[in-house]
Amino acid sequence: MQGGFGKNLWLLFFGVTCAVSLWFLALFSIKMYPYIMLSQVTNARVSEFHAKPLSENKYAVEAKFSFKAAGKDYEESYTFVKPIFLNKFAAENHVKNFWKEQSDWLVYYKKGNPSYCSLQKIFPFKYLFNFGITFCIMFYFMWLRNYVARMS
Repeated sequence: MQGGFGKNLWLLFFGVTCAVSLWFLALFSIKMYPYIMLSQVTNARVSEFHAKPLSENKYAVEAKFSFKAAGKDYEESYTFVKPIFLNKFAAENHVKNFWKEQSDWLVYYKKGNPSYCSLQKIFPFKYLFNFGITFCIMFYFMWLRNYVARMS
């Protein structure tokens, strides 16, 4: 009876680990798609920064910028993903101290559609790390099963 319970427990842990690993792989793939699509880069001119409320206690910085791609001029706005601020004053203070208006920035854009653009190109390390950890745990359970089978 003990062998049957242990086998079922192992299958439960292995199944949960596989499901979590696949979930993190899906999240990584979803976050990686925009990163890959932003394959082109050029200079952009930021005309203004301002604080944009995301919720009651969260503010981000939004920038209005212009750039030239494929012989056309584009004017876009972008809300920065990082950093996030707790109040409007902190966001505006950050802009004054660290980012200069009218300065050159790099803009990342999609080759066939330059209006799909971003001032940040952030690799999803967190999702890759989570997938890697759960993938290693999954292989640990596979190794543990073989080890226990050899010892029995």
